Amino acid sequence: MTKRELTLAEIHEGTLEVLKRFISVCDQIGVQYFLAYGSLIGAVRHHGFIPWDDDLDVIMLRPDYEKLREYCNKHEGELTPFRFFDRHNTPDYPYTIGRFCDTRYQMVRNDNVPDAGQGMFIDIYPHDGAGNNNDKRWKSILKKKKHLMALLGCAFSKTPIPSKSNKLLTPIRLPIYLYSHFKKPKYFLDKMEALREVYPFDKSKYVTCIIWDVEVRQCPKEWFLEYTTLPFEGIQVKVPKDYDSVLRDTYGDYMQLPPERERHPYHGYRLYRKEE
Repeated sequence: MTKRELTLAEIHEGTLEVLKRFISVCDQIGVQYFLAYGSLIGAVRHHGFIPWDDDLDVIMLRPDYEKLREYCNKHEGELTPFRFFDRHNTPDYPYTIGRFCDTRYQMVRNDNVPDAGQGMFIDIYPHDGAGNNNDKRWKSILKKKKHLMALLGCAFSKTPIPSKSNKLLTPIRLPIYLYSHFKKPKYFLDKMEALREVYPFDKSKYVTCIIWDVEVRQCPKEWFLEYTTLPFEGIQVKVPKDYDSVLRDTYGDYMQLPPERERHPYHGYRLYRKEE
């Protein structure tokens, strides 16, 4: 029997259930989360998911993130079918950020990145210390991380030359491809995760998800010290108290809808219900 791919509406419905369980755990153990990125735009502009978005993002400051991770690992049996995934409890997990997942679903990615059994998920972006100013050290870290992200993508790739690439670049890309496959993804993930130690969290004026994504911004830590709530698909969710400043810093006029040609999912995966 062929499994049926979930529709976007079904993904929204399932992801909302994951979010509800995640919130209940956070409330139970006394840690804070903040809806983030496109999901925060969705809460403000649509009072729920952006209609064409296919995932959900939250931010946690590193101390709260670690408390959540430790609790979920200790109480994994009680949380079933929900589970916290990261590199430390799932060997082939391909990210430095964590995910809170419903394992009753199966994920099939459209690329060569392993799904590691994640299922339906929400992304959890831990925010680490990012120093006190935009100095040469910070710019050097951003440059290093950009290179690490590129090498990580190469390490997951099955071919050294993407089909649409300029063939003149083959002599450059082939040795990079061979090097990244010799080192393997874990090497680059370890290097990226080590960036969290560069700036002490307690002494930093700014925070950011320094361990993931190419483009990151130094955000005032104070943005994530107080929260308010907004309606989201019929429930109340926590968002930064000054969510307007948070969104404008990244997106500018976030209330403006993108062109219709850009209103489609971007994350490259399919979801199915597992057979009972």
